[in-house]
Amino acid sequence: SSGINAEYGDENGNALGNFQWNLKSIHLTGCISCQTPPAMRQLKRGDTTAWNFSLKDGVLQLKVDGEVLYENKLKGKCAETYSEVKRFSFYDSTCEGTFNLTDEMEAGEMMNSDCGGTCPQE
Repeated sequence: SSGINAEYGDENGNALGNFQWNLKSIHLTGCISCQTPPAMRQLKRGDTTAWNFSLKDGVLQLKVDGEVLYENKLKGKCAETYSEVKRFSFYDSTCEGTFNLTDEMEAGEMMNSDCGGTCPQE
């Protein structure tokens, strides 16, 4: 399925959970499992849009073209678990996608222009 798949880890690299988001659903291990909001379901697969996600200060936020279309403030054990996130990695991604790092992020060795050799460069 097209979308975002990310695994979160603590500062020692221990897995904390997975985040999965596509045009149909949003999942965060042990915390969120819901249908994608109507405004997101109306998007067409293959549309060229800027899809951003963040998990910061206990708030999971999804934006499309700069507009917040989903936001969830984690509570209790979920907030506690995901406040430990220091690392993440994408998985099951296609070569068509692109990514941008913020100033707060640092790219790992596989996050480069050809995804560690798995995507051909033009």
